[in-house]
Amino acid sequence: MGPDFAGRQDTVLLLDRLALGAARPASPAVVLLSGVAGTGKTALALHWAHRVADQFVDGHLYADLRGFHPSKSVRSALEVLTSFLVALGWPPHLVPNGLDAVAALYRSLVADRRLLIVLDDARDATQVRPLLPGGSRSVVLVTSRLQLTGLVAAEAARRVPVGQLDVGEARELLSRRLGSSRIAAEPEAVDRIIARCGRLPLALALFAARAAAHPTFSLTALADELDESPNPLDGLHSEDAATDLRTALGRSLRALSPDAASLFVRLGTADDGHLTVPEISDLTGLPRRRVGELLRELVLANLLSEQAPGRFALDYLLQAYAIAVDEERLTRAVGG
Repeated sequence: MGPDFAGRQDTVLLLDRLALGAARPASPAVVLLSGVAGTGKTALALHWAHRVADQFVDGHLYADLRGFHPSKSVRSALEVLTSFLVALGWPPHLVPNGLDAVAALYRSLVADRRLLIVLDDARDATQVRPLLPGGSRSVVLVTSRLQLTGLVAAEAARRVPVGQLDVGEARELLSRRLGSSRIAAEPEAVDRIIARCGRLPLALALFAARAAAHPTFSLTALADELDESPNPLDGLHSEDAATDLRTALGRSLRALSPDAASLFVRLGTADDGHLTVPEISDLTGLPRRRVGELLRELVLANLLSEQAPGRFALDYLLQAYAIAVDEERLTRAVGG
């Protein structure tokens, strides 16, 4: 198990049941790990894939679909299928032209094989659908920031939400990064750090990177530093765009429609983090029907959670990000 992975044992067992436990008479098992940026979906997928690898005697295929990559373009299904065919031993010069022909060849080639296929960081169901194999012996594990309801509806994918760690899992992640003795020495500071990081794996990993770079700093001092930051995200950053939390959330925000993005930012400024459609309509001045449409878009993007029917909430760090975006827009508007 690598340092990026902690806990998730219940989810791992659920993946076992969904992907390995049920017979699929006509199609492969498709499981979707869905959650906001930073929840460790890729780490979970790779951990589970490594754990069950020996059950897939005909091989394993992996593709980074780059649905939300900070600098590279989204990979097309044709590009991924071509790489899969070559990996399976098909001569490159015999790969046909066109997505339909390549997809048909791929399905026929793998129809009788037992493969484990990991499709990481999917942008939408359209990107994933041509990559699903023929036959019923294979398992496909998809990760995405979105809920991909089209994949669930049309391909019977089983969606597994991947959210925050619980407190024990968060402490385990910090222990793996910083050592159990350092964590045990300052339990009160560790509790504050976990809370300030919103129990989000990427946030915890970013904090741990700073703490590891300064082994003589007390965790209490570092927790104080987080508490004194004007915004929780201020102490959770990276020079690497691929691992910077604010950058990761920004890519999700830019994937929204302009109206949904504006509503997300507006919700960050609401006093009450738990709001209903009528309350949001009063806050924004938008008709209730339009509010409902935009809220559904935010929920499908995993940027808002529906706590109960008609009641919505922003998680702690998502609200902090919405506030930060609102402050940046205000600064630009006044010429700061």
